[in-house]
Amino acid sequence: MKVILDIAIVLKGKHVYKMLRKVILTDLFPIPGIRIEDPAWKDSKIPTSIVCNFTEKYYLVNFENVKLDSEQYCDQEVEMYKHHGWKPPNEWPR
Repeated sequence: MKVILDIAIVLKGKHVYKMLRKVILTDLFPIPGIRIEDPAWKDSKIPTSIVCNFTEKYYLVNFENVKLDSEQYCDQEVEMYKHHGWKPPNEWPR
């Protein structure tokens, strides 16, 4: 089954700076309350929502926004996530 992880990098008080996504193929499936680990995070995270699409055979897992104070910090965070396999919308598979 495909598990799609989504997270937003947000410029505090302004707007979503960048959406990032990571796609994982696994026999495991997310459930409410599960803690998910990723090399991009110091600590595991609990999803804010999990949506299952049985027709297209995937789980969409959303996490709390990452809120940062400046565009420079947002750029640094985006690059760190990309280093760990997360992709911005223009690189998402169709």
